Amino acid sequence: AVLFTLSFPLAVWFGRRIASPVAAISRAAQRLGKGETVPMVATGLVEIDQVGGELAAASTELQSREAALRQSESRLRATHENAAVGIVEVDQEGRFVSVNEARCKLTGHTREELIGNHFGFSTNRPDLVRDVELFQQQVAGERDAYTVENQFTRKDGTGGWVRVSCTAVRDASGKFLYAVRIVED
Repeated sequence: AVLFTLSFPLAVWFGRRIASPVAAISRAAQRLGKGETVPMVATGLVEIDQVGGELAAASTELQSREAALRQSESRLRATHENAAVGIVEVDQEGRFVSVNEARCKLTGHTREELIGNHFGFSTNRPDLVRDVELFQQQVAGERDAYTVENQFTRKDGTGGWVRVSCTAVRDASGKFLYAVRIVED
């Protein structure tokens, strides 16, 4: 009876001794999941401290990778926007999803005027027929890339010629996701 009476307070004490570090490691895991910095958790329990150390190391590694990814995205965005040629992305219906500044300058249209419109809305009809035919073959998986020369009409009514190189972007199973169109004056 004496041992039983002593074991109960010891069990409560050990439970609290373990519960607090487990709660601290749980909070650290939640912070990691939110992308926050996870400091080293030192509890005095070897196993919990090892897990805390791994969480802190994972936090540091994730933050380093995220910083590299942000830098890479920033460079890619700057390249896209400062390219001397038009770069656009179109969905499987041929509608503009993304348009760079060079493409806007080429025809005099703003991004807002282009996004959501079909890529051929300013292309002269005879050229557009061939471009759309090739694009449909691309979406169907019959070709990955093609190049055409199209005559177009600028917003101000003047005309011009462009060379368009269109390349399909597909997922791992080969399904068409979108096309990248490079438009050269």
